[in-house]
Amino acid sequence: MDDDFVIVNVKLNGRSVISDLEGYYTQSGRLLLPISPLNNALGIDLQVENKQINGVIRKSELIFTISKLENKVDSDEQPVWTEDDFDHYIDLQVINSVLNIDADFDYALMQLSLNTNLLQTKQKKDSQLPMVRSRLLTPEFDIEITDQFQNITYPVTDYSLTSSYLSRLEKSKNLLTLNSYFDAFEHQAQFRFNQNETGTNQFIKLTKSYEDSNQEGLITQLHYELGDIQSQRDPLIMNFSQGRGVYLSNINPNTSQSFSTITIEEATLPGWLAELYRNGQFVASSESTDENIVRFEDVETFYGNNIFEIRLYGPQGEQLTKTRKISVGNTALAKGQMSYQLELLDSTRNLLNGQSNNAASFGKSISGSVSYGLSDNLTYDMGLNYLTGDEDSRYLSTGLQSNSELGSFKFVGAKQVEFGSAYFAGYRGETSLFTEENININFEYSHLNQFNSAVFLKQNYPLKSRASLSLNSRFSQFDNLSWNLRFLNEKREQKETRQFTQFGLNASYLGGNWSSRFQYDKLEDELINQSYWSIDLGKWHWTNSVDWKPFEDKELLNYRSSLRWPQTSQMFNQTQLSYNPRSAAKVVLGHQYTYRNDVFNISLTGQYDSEDEWLVSLGISGTISFDQFNNNINFLPPRSLSSGQLAVETFVDKNNNAVFDTQDQPIADASFTGNYLWKEHRTNSNGQVLLPSSTGGQILSLDLMSLSNPYYQPVDNRIKASSHRGGVTNIKIPVNIINEVEGTLYYTTNNKTKPASGVSVLLLDDAGNIQYETISEYDGYYFFPRVQAGEYSIKLEQNQFAVDNLITKNLPEKIVAPEYGDTVILRDIVLQDKTQLLTQHTDTSKAQYFVQLGVFKKRLSANIVAHSIQALNFPLQLYQHLNRENYYLVAGPYKTKQKAQSVINQAYSEPVLFGSFMIDARKYDSVNWQRIDSNFELPTNPKTQAKPKTAHYYCQYALYAKRSSVNVPLIESNKNIFLSEISKQGKRYTVVLSGPFESIGKAECDKKISTALNEKSGPIIKRYKELNKITDLFD
Repeated sequence: MDDDFVIVNVKLNGRSVISDLEGYYTQSGRLLLPISPLNNALGIDLQVENKQINGVIRKSELIFTISKLENKVDSDEQPVWTEDDFDHYIDLQVINSVLNIDADFDYALMQLSLNTNLLQTKQKKDSQLPMVRSRLLTPEFDIEITDQFQNITYPVTDYSLTSSYLSRLEKSKNLLTLNSYFDAFEHQAQFRFNQNETGTNQFIKLTKSYEDSNQEGLITQLHYELGDIQSQRDPLIMNFSQGRGVYLSNINPNTSQSFSTITIEEATLPGWLAELYRNGQFVASSESTDENIVRFEDVETFYGNNIFEIRLYGPQGEQLTKTRKISVGNTALAKGQMSYQLELLDSTRNLLNGQSNNAASFGKSISGSVSYGLSDNLTYDMGLNYLTGDEDSRYLSTGLQSNSELGSFKFVGAKQVEFGSAYFAGYRGETSLFTEENININFEYSHLNQFNSAVFLKQNYPLKSRASLSLNSRFSQFDNLSWNLRFLNEKREQKETRQFTQFGLNASYLGGNWSSRFQYDKLEDELINQSYWSIDLGKWHWTNSVDWKPFEDKELLNYRSSLRWPQTSQMFNQTQLSYNPRSAAKVVLGHQYTYRNDVFNISLTGQYDSEDEWLVSLGISGTISFDQFNNNINFLPPRSLSSGQLAVETFVDKNNNAVFDTQDQPIADASFTGNYLWKEHRTNSNGQVLLPSSTGGQILSLDLMSLSNPYYQPVDNRIKASSHRGGVTNIKIPVNIINEVEGTLYYTTNNKTKPASGVSVLLLDDAGNIQYETISEYDGYYFFPRVQAGEYSIKLEQNQFAVDNLITKNLPEKIVAPEYGDTVILRDIVLQDKTQLLTQHTDTSKAQYFVQLGVFKKRLSANIVAHSIQALNFPLQLYQHLNRENYYLVAGPYKTKQKAQSVINQAYSEPVLFGSFMIDARKYDSVNWQRIDSNFELPTNPKTQAKPKTAHYYCQYALYAKRSSVNVPLIESNKNIFLSEISKQGKRYTVVLSGPFESIGKAECDKKISTALNEKSGPIIKRYKELNKITDLFD
């Protein structure tokens, strides 16, 4: 297919149900979806029978049928379906029509949103997230290139510069924010910088993992972090904090060691809003901080796989979804396995000497732990901790972890040297005893005896014990409604017991979500409700949050509303309204207008509050990166939050060693399919290009339509590549020059001729070894699609015909497949019975003959040749072979061989028709051949039409953006080369050429000229239609 291969995130009523749906996005804007995942995930039963798809929507019992369209349809009205080697694909328009909806596919986000109550998901009711994508036995890509870490890469930097004027202060304030991502010494590096009037925040971190971070197991080879890191949490001693330090472990970072809660962070620019979802359930919302991150603290995890989805909304219309997987319950090691963790942290400072957290009771810490698998279900833990701060403290801890069918258990005991002790008991599991849905259970109990740590800080009323119970599940009667319940009980010395209860509901509905939770503190005798809801109104996104006391006081504590909407494709608006009765300005109204273009975004913000104070700010934001292939600095809208880059190099691999060396030729001006961001990217004269990638991997294909030679064939057609944020993955695409060999077999007996089907046709090399094999089709046609350059002979083997008893006519002695690539069409091979050779005569009175003038990959090429030979006044016809998709230009038909031969003699007067030959007209009568009439632009009046200029091939030695870069003395001294000016993507370039040549095979390029011009690569062959030589070299 020439269409883009896409990996789509499918949402049903705002909830992600398929995260990696692999389909096609056609050039006409159609989204084609594979039927297997639709059946598994959305309850759409699809069966293929007799070239039609029969479908049933299980929930609504809707039935529909759609027939396959054999010919390509360009109309937007007619839905289609198609197939490839891996699956059948159905048009999104079919689903829209059956369900009477208007599903929206966002190409930029690779997201399909379905809003309907007629579908239901088939996700399992347990805690394990089901695999909704059916993996096929045949690989869906030819090769996979894993993520790579380089010694150094140029940083990709998001920047934001804002200048504000506040009426109350009567002065302006400036804010500069930078988020940079790059590789350093084969480590993933991240740098954040935030400077305003009060100070500077800086953050830098290096990360390295020696195994795939998406793996399921607990143990990895090695994982470590350097720089400004986030500390690891445990139940009794260490709490979450941030500062300069180092962390080293062989534990998979995608597993939770804190037993119940974690902290989730994501780097952003100022003004971003984030919504956090766990397994489709809304958890919380947050805004970016002065540290250029959105942070969610004390996020609860449950037994099984916790798939966290972070939906990010930028102030200038950006939308991005990041996913993170945390496995809970697989923390027990196998028997004999050992894991370790080591952490050194200084939370008072960051790596670049800025103050980080002066309020921490414990500023510095050293922590280490070792775990050993006693059995497959029982693990022993031992740890040492040293904390410094107001008081220096040392800790010894030991514990047991156990996994069973009932869930996961953990028991920990800790001793604070020279002080007290504490112990912890916890359980994580699930049950379905009380409802149809599984209920996730978290239970924790901590008991303290004169014990304080980073988790339990020293207080006036020391904590004696803490018990908590958390339950989470869904309502079986409602597909998208879930609930959670949390109970906390704390006992302190000389103080009344505190009991805290929280109950929440959240739901996903058509185009949005809703969440509400009630919190009751018995000690304060206070009930507070926190509600949050968001809704998509077309392309508008509206969010609201409110905190209030629902009873007695009915006091409104806080309200915030935000409306984001596009004005045009280049203009975006965001309006915010907030109310806080405890602040000086209770009501604040703000609006931001953003103008977006291809280089950066400009925003203008105004804000007015109830204290009659106002603020005006002007900002600019974008992304800066460096293209090392073209030595250009790229200025783009903010986009580095998504993924890394792909450094692609493509070349003609003449010696077939998959390595670019002196014999090979780079392919310039080639483009790629698989991502809409690549449409304007083309390879340079060295065959190199830098492409932005996408989150979760990228399917890359070389666009064959962009290649100058139709016989270029990449070794790997579809390449899956991954690149982390700030990284560069190197991809080499060697291209072979292939040939096609085709012909037709006929069987003659009793004065009758019929196609010889089912005959094995072999291509042999010089040594007589079989290199290629095919079987003639029912019309006698045979085809070898990818023949390497060389000399071959042809051999027939007995199948349905007794070949040994037949005489073969027109069998070529030698077949030459040229190095530049071509379609070699052989004369018709006739098989005749030996016994009838002398006695039978063929009746040719009814036979007709064509003169085959050429075979073409593109119909446009056939049109060009047809126009170039108007003066010959041949009766031209164009045929297409439906299976091979080649186009055949013929003249005729002619009733006699003599007439056809005279036309051949005349055709040889034109170099472009050299090699024309006679062919039996009956070859084109079978159903595999289609005559092209209505859309074939044949000349009608050769006497009045001017003969257009035809394209020629040239050797291109160099391309310059500036005329001043040309080596003028060298051009003047060599009469075989000249200068010309071409246009590419609206820019003018000067090229050094030799030629013209009539074909690629006749092009004679001089590598010595490339060396004299100081070019790193040799000359390339380019095809230009019209060129004007530059005669004034000093202009």
